[in-house]
Amino acid sequence: MSNRIVFQNKEFELLSNDELQNLSLNQRKEYFKEFRNRCVELHDNQLNFGQNFIKNHYKRLINFKVKWDGDENVPKDVPVIFVINHTNSHDIPIAYYMMSMLNKKGSVMVATDCLNPLTNFVFYASNATTLDRLDKYSRQVSILKGIKKLTSGYSLAIFGESTWNNHPVKLMQHIKNGCSIISGGSQAVMLPVNYEYIENDGLFESEQQLYDNSVVKITIGRPIEYDYNISTIDNTNIVETSMVALKKDAKKNAGIYVERLEDVDPMIYANHSVCKMYKAFGFTFNPDLEDKNLLFLPGEAHENGYHIENGVLVPGTIKKEDANQYILSKKKNYF
Repeated sequence: MSNRIVFQNKEFELLSNDELQNLSLNQRKEYFKEFRNRCVELHDNQLNFGQNFIKNHYKRLINFKVKWDGDENVPKDVPVIFVINHTNSHDIPIAYYMMSMLNKKGSVMVATDCLNPLTNFVFYASNATTLDRLDKYSRQVSILKGIKKLTSGYSLAIFGESTWNNHPVKLMQHIKNGCSIISGGSQAVMLPVNYEYIENDGLFESEQQLYDNSVVKITIGRPIEYDYNISTIDNTNIVETSMVALKKDAKKNAGIYVERLEDVDPMIYANHSVCKMYKAFGFTFNPDLEDKNLLFLPGEAHENGYHIENGVLVPGTIKKEDANQYILSKKKNYF
């Protein structure tokens, strides 16, 4: 069913995927054209000085290098949608840094339901496109905001999985349709992007140690235009397929591609997961909240994070109260 929402005293009708699919090609194009024109009329008084602040100062706070591949795939002089995999608390600042290095003034779609007040303000000052993932109205409005940003000349970075992929083997969680709807409404191309953080070997006490003197490799795929001849879901699947291929190639090139759960060291996986979830700055990881944001297809196992039982990995994200048993300390010797 379609639904109408009111934002900034303007009414919008958002069609469902099925309703869009039932429109003729010309009707679909007219719908997205009207959608875009309505979003252009929205007011945007948000702060936007924070992107330069992040570009100039964030690299002083991290202890890993940023490397690139595929920047030639980024169209020049037009705003684009970067659809990026999501794995840790560095992803959002790295997205701002990436857009700055590509000479794109940008906005990152940020979930505010998991941020502390200081981090929230920094992203607001960076022209972030904010949303509360558990609020349907907020999710809908974020689509309008995203189209407005793109039609105003800002590129947009979206973490399509809506939460971190913590699975020890699965390359990615499914991405949601927001990126495709925003692409159809704004006519901006989607660029599949993979962030591959090369984690250090061993057991650690903090996220900083996990990435000490390491590398994040950014790979940007070829641009994908929204195809009005097919459904929004099919457009999303095309982007997801490209992202999975980028992730697989990146892991193979780094020598860290693993297909079987039996080949994952349980303690290494658990320790690294805890460092990322509970030992990171500016982010509060709530496994119950994050699991609600996952997208699973019919018949799929509802799995993301794992924990250790009887020495083996089993589904179920590590709870904060159990995290310390997986952290290296002077009182423990796991080597």
